[in-house]
Amino acid sequence: MISRLMKIIAIKCSSWLFCCSEAWTKAGHLELRTAFSRDQDHKLYVQHLLRSDASAIWRLLDVDKAHLYVCGDARHMASDVHRALVDILCQEAGLSDQQADQYLTDLETAGRYQKEAWVT
Repeated sequence: MISRLMKIIAIKCSSWLFCCSEAWTKAGHLELRTAFSRDQDHKLYVQHLLRSDASAIWRLLDVDKAHLYVCGDARHMASDVHRALVDILCQEAGLSDQQADQYLTDLETAGRYQKEAWVT
Protein backbone atom coordinates (compact mmCIF):
# COMPACT_ATOMS: atom_id res chain seq x y z
CA MET A 1 0.00 0.00 0.00
CA ILE A 2 1.26 3.46 -0.88
CA SER A 3 0.86 6.18 1.70
CA ARG A 4 0.23 9.79 0.79
CA LEU A 5 3.36 11.63 -0.38
CA MET A 6 4.19 15.30 -0.58
CA LYS A 7 6.96 15.95 -3.06
CA ILE A 8 8.41 19.43 -3.26
CA ILE A 9 10.58 19.95 -6.30
CA ALA A 10 12.79 23.00 -6.46
CA ILE A 11 14.70 23.62 -9.66
CA LYS A 12 15.58 26.74 -11.59
CA CYS A 13 13.06 26.44 -14.44
CA SER A 14 9.94 24.37 -15.07
CA SER A 15 11.36 23.32 -18.44
CA TRP A 16 13.96 21.27 -16.55
CA LEU A 17 11.31 19.03 -14.99
CA PHE A 18 10.98 15.84 -17.03
CA CYS A 19 9.04 13.54 -14.73
CA CYS A 20 6.21 14.76 -12.53
CA SER A 21 4.76 11.47 -11.29
CA GLU A 22 1.44 11.98 -13.06
CA ALA A 23 0.05 8.53 -12.24
CA TRP A 24 0.64 8.92 -8.49
CA THR A 25 -0.83 12.42 -8.53
CA LYS A 26 -3.99 11.24 -10.29
CA ALA A 27 -4.35 8.35 -7.85
CA GLY A 28 -4.27 10.78 -4.94
CA HIS A 29 -1.06 9.38 -3.45
CA LEU A 30 1.11 12.35 -4.31
CA GLU A 31 0.82 16.05 -3.75
CA LEU A 32 3.36 17.66 -6.06
CA ARG A 33 4.58 21.12 -5.12
CA THR A 34 7.10 22.93 -7.30
CA ALA A 35 9.45 25.83 -6.65
CA PHE A 36 10.94 27.09 -9.88
CA SER A 37 13.32 29.83 -8.83
CA ARG A 38 13.69 31.48 -12.24
CA ASP A 39 10.18 31.26 -13.75
CA GLN A 40 8.78 34.39 -12.09
CA ASP A 41 9.95 37.84 -10.99
CA HIS A 42 10.65 36.76 -7.41
CA LYS A 43 12.69 33.67 -6.61
CA LEU A 44 10.73 30.82 -5.05
CA TYR A 45 12.70 28.17 -3.19
CA VAL A 46 11.80 24.95 -1.41
CA GLN A 47 12.12 26.56 2.02
CA HIS A 48 9.38 29.03 1.03
CA LEU A 49 7.02 26.14 0.23
CA LEU A 50 7.94 24.33 3.44
CA ARG A 51 7.11 27.41 5.49
CA SER A 52 3.83 28.00 3.64
CA ASP A 53 2.85 24.38 4.37
CA ALA A 54 4.12 24.40 7.97
CA SER A 55 1.11 22.72 9.56
CA ALA A 56 0.97 20.02 6.86
CA ILE A 57 4.72 19.38 7.21
CA TRP A 58 4.36 19.03 10.99
CA ARG A 59 1.39 16.68 10.60
CA LEU A 60 3.31 14.55 8.09
CA LEU A 61 6.30 14.28 10.43
CA ASP A 62 4.47 13.90 13.74
CA VAL A 63 1.24 12.06 12.95
CA ASP A 64 1.98 10.27 9.69
CA LYS A 65 5.59 9.47 10.64
CA ALA A 66 6.74 10.63 7.20
CA HIS A 67 10.27 10.36 5.88
CA LEU A 68 12.00 13.52 4.72
CA TYR A 69 14.57 13.56 1.93
CA VAL A 70 16.51 16.73 1.10
CA CYS A 71 18.70 16.71 -1.99
CA GLY A 72 20.55 19.54 -3.65
CA ASP A 73 22.94 22.42 -3.17
CA ALA A 74 25.09 22.28 -0.04
CA ARG A 75 26.12 25.93 -0.16
CA HIS A 76 22.73 27.47 0.57
CA MET A 77 19.76 25.17 0.05
CA ALA A 78 20.60 22.53 2.65
CA SER A 79 21.08 25.03 5.49
CA ASP A 80 18.10 27.13 4.36
CA VAL A 81 15.85 24.06 4.36
CA HIS A 82 17.17 22.99 7.76
CA ARG A 83 16.43 26.45 9.15
CA ALA A 84 12.92 26.32 7.69
CA LEU A 85 12.35 22.94 9.35
CA VAL A 86 13.57 24.25 12.70
CA ASP A 87 11.23 27.23 12.35
CA ILE A 88 8.32 24.91 11.50
CA LEU A 89 8.98 22.75 14.57
CA CYS A 90 9.19 25.82 16.79
CA GLN A 91 5.98 27.26 15.36
CA GLU A 92 3.88 24.12 15.07
CA ALA A 93 5.16 22.01 17.97
CA GLY A 94 6.17 24.78 20.34
CA LEU A 95 9.77 23.56 20.51
CA SER A 96 12.80 25.72 21.20
CA ASP A 97 15.51 25.96 18.53
CA GLN A 98 17.62 23.47 20.47
CA GLN A 99 14.70 21.02 20.86
CA ALA A 100 13.86 21.37 17.16
CA ASP A 101 17.47 20.62 16.20
CA GLN A 102 17.37 17.55 18.47
CA TYR A 103 14.05 16.45 16.91
CA LEU A 104 15.66 16.59 13.45
CA THR A 105 18.72 14.73 14.75
CA ASP A 106 16.41 12.04 16.15
CA LEU A 107 14.64 11.79 12.79
CA GLU A 108 18.03 11.40 11.12
CA THR A 109 19.07 8.67 13.57
CA ALA A 110 15.79 6.86 12.90
CA GLY A 111 16.42 7.07 9.14
CA ARG A 112 13.46 9.39 8.60
CA TYR A 113 15.49 12.49 7.66
CA GLN A 114 18.11 12.01 4.99
CA LYS A 115 20.19 14.66 3.29
CA GLU A 116 22.23 14.44 0.12
CA ALA A 117 23.87 17.77 -0.56
CA TRP A 118 26.74 18.66 -2.84
CA VAL A 119 28.78 21.64 -3.95
CA THR A 120 29.02 22.40 -7.65
